[in-house]
Amino acid sequence: MVAIALVCILAFLVAGFAFRACTQEEVEEPLTPQPFYNHALFIRNGQFYEYIDGDLIVNKTGVDVSDHQEWIDWEAVRASGVKFAYIRIGYRGSTEGELYADTYYEYNLQATKDAGVERGVYFFSQAITVEEAREEAEFVLQLLNKTELEYPVAFDSEMAAEGIQSRVAGLTQEESSAVAQAFCETIQAGGYDVILYGNGHDLGRYSSDLLERYPVWYAEYGALPAYTQKYVLWQYASQGQINGIGSPVDLNLDLGPALEARESSTS
Repeated sequence: MVAIALVCILAFLVAGFAFRACTQEEVEEPLTPQPFYNHALFIRNGQFYEYIDGDLIVNKTGVDVSDHQEWIDWEAVRASGVKFAYIRIGYRGSTEGELYADTYYEYNLQATKDAGVERGVYFFSQAITVEEAREEAEFVLQLLNKTELEYPVAFDSEMAAEGIQSRVAGLTQEESSAVAQAFCETIQAGGYDVILYGNGHDLGRYSSDLLERYPVWYAEYGALPAYTQKYVLWQYASQGQINGIGSPVDLNLDLGPALEARESSTS
């Protein structure tokens, strides 16, 4: 009887150990997602960022502007080292929903071309339906009037400034994705490339399928970019000081060459 009892106790202990081991394995914490780009390769050069990976040096700096910056001396901007600019072409009002052209968009489009600064445009969207998104895109195409651009048209849907009620605040991910896709498809039908702009919260409003389909312009200030998904532009500062621009301006890094090198190495 004693031998039988000892065998039973031993079997129970072995079973319990196996159960605990299995349980520990099942609840093991998942690996933390890593940033898309290697943080160690971002180098600060004054107020600008560069991305240096061996012989690959990525240092194409850009700004994005609107009528908040008012008149800009683009020759001076170009001489300061800025290679490209995103120009706000228009916006939809955050509360009443009317469409407006940016006061300086025509001047900025022409003056950047004359100064040899590559251009893209962005539209600040507050569309809450597919129909409104298409309306916005058609508005952009009308304002562009077939102007050639070196950079894609950017779709910028985000919350309005603090204290202002935003029309898009209540959209679900499915609705936000449908709105962005409608805008992008209409712009593409007009002959232009497109890109989605936003910070981590803004981009989180879109489906993973949409973020795979279109390139991303990611915004994160004050820290190296933590975003884990693929992106091609990084907006890293909102208080840049550039000769020729009389007020603080956003700064951007074009990571296109780094993205191409990464995709080539994994293909």
